[in-house]
Amino acid sequence: MTPLPLIAVPLALAAFGLLVGTRRRLATAIGIVGLMVTVALGIAAAPGSSFEVGGSVLALTPFGRLFLVLGAASGLGLSLIGLAVGGEDDPGAMRPGSLPVVTLVAVGGLAVALTAQDPLVAFPAALGAGAGGLLASFRATPSAAGVEAARRELRVAGVAAILVLPAVAWLAGPSTPGVAPSAGLGLAYLAVATGLALRSGVFPFHAWAARLAAAAPRLALPLLLAWLPVGLLLVGLDWERGSVASLWASFEAERQLAIAVGATSLMLGALGTWLQDDLEQIVAYSVVQDAGFGLLALAAFDLSGWEPARTWLLVFVVVKSAFAGWSVALRHAFGTGRVADLRGWLRASPLLGVALVAIALATVGWPGLPVFEARWALVRLALDDPFRSIVFLGGLASLAYYGRLVAIGLARPEPETGRGAPWQLRLPALRPSSAEETRVAVGAGPGRFVPAGARRLAAATTEAWRLNRAPAAAALVLALALTGLAVAAGGFDVGPAAGELPIPSSSPAAASAGPQPSSPTASPGGPAVGPSFVPLPLPTP
Repeated sequence: MTPLPLIAVPLALAAFGLLVGTRRRLATAIGIVGLMVTVALGIAAAPGSSFEVGGSVLALTPFGRLFLVLGAASGLGLSLIGLAVGGEDDPGAMRPGSLPVVTLVAVGGLAVALTAQDPLVAFPAALGAGAGGLLASFRATPSAAGVEAARRELRVAGVAAILVLPAVAWLAGPSTPGVAPSAGLGLAYLAVATGLALRSGVFPFHAWAARLAAAAPRLALPLLLAWLPVGLLLVGLDWERGSVASLWASFEAERQLAIAVGATSLMLGALGTWLQDDLEQIVAYSVVQDAGFGLLALAAFDLSGWEPARTWLLVFVVVKSAFAGWSVALRHAFGTGRVADLRGWLRASPLLGVALVAIALATVGWPGLPVFEARWALVRLALDDPFRSIVFLGGLASLAYYGRLVAIGLARPEPETGRGAPWQLRLPALRPSSAEETRVAVGAGPGRFVPAGARRLAAATTEAWRLNRAPAAAALVLALALTGLAVAAGGFDVGPAAGELPIPSSSPAAASAGPQPSSPTASPGGPAVGPSFVPLPLPTP
């Protein structure tokens, strides 16, 4: 099956959901079903399949398919968590039905970006997927906070587009064979790297991410701060290796600047997270810290860094989705998001405790685990000792704030502190039926009756859902966390890296890798699979 349904179906259903947005239940149903269908289409899609539209080839790679499937699945999980908590913990936030619809918008846009073989198609599509972020910022009741969140998202996306698109368009233009366009090449790379850093919210561009976390709907944070920026970053990595990696020596200073930004984010992100006392700010700053690895991947210019970059970015987006869901479920169960007021949360909700441990393990891993090796590889390829060891240890500092949350959860709760919905499963009270309740009319005309037993069963089901929304949300968070842990442990095949990208002949990896093909490996009977952005001509001696 071609990737066309994976693009068209989410966008079509998202448009339908937006048209009926005033009918909340219908929009919710359309969004939930749409995400389920998208997951099924992604699983059924054949890696290597392609189609052409308007002269541009869209080809689906194994990694692209996995990214889209996990993105839709994570959006589905977060949407169900939103239904479980009912939005009661976030007055005025977007309706629970809005999240699945805007996730469909983002998945459809990212599907175009990750399958496009032309950077002039891929970058606008990745930036256009941010429309889902704008829609996510609009709340059920118009408010200044919602408008402010949408304004910040639009401003960041607009500035990133202004930085990225002209540089990409310039490098995609015609050039003289055998002559390297060295004039302005460093500025072009720096413009793209700055746009990607800004969109990722890394230091020193973290202020917008922190403010967005305070204004945007809580369950939309993974979409706004992780999935959309990472989709753009993946396109940037493809572009870099296909367009400028062979000329990396021409802009070593710009490359070192990108490394400095990524390393700074890893070092200061953990400190910023530790200083926060609000769950949403902790989630936001944890994203800021771990996004630093993406900047290191952008500055590595080494083919051997492609696979660890993909592995880490995939773990990153799934785990941050689970972490955001965890914070929302905990806030719902305890009625507060202030860390100091959450003493004993783990005693009351062991499911959320297990989920947090799984999130921490998936984030950091341990020696031998693919996620641990991926993090170390990205630091090792970008930095030399002693800086690589210092930065890597800075990345491990995320264990500190996870440990802080666990310690708060194990602490004895204050006697006067009230608690929200308990995590234990509770059965609804059933009352015996009377003779007159045996049947009840539901409409005009003879014979249209519903047994009282069925009526009581429906009422009991509704009551059971009302009583058990907290444990249901915790179970969904645990499922997301375990999915992230499975990705971190290598449970999903991200596809071969060496067959999708050429090694630039003058990159740091070329000396040890030996002769390599200068064009992407083509799939049998089809176009090149993976990044096929045409490399710039090599400089003449």
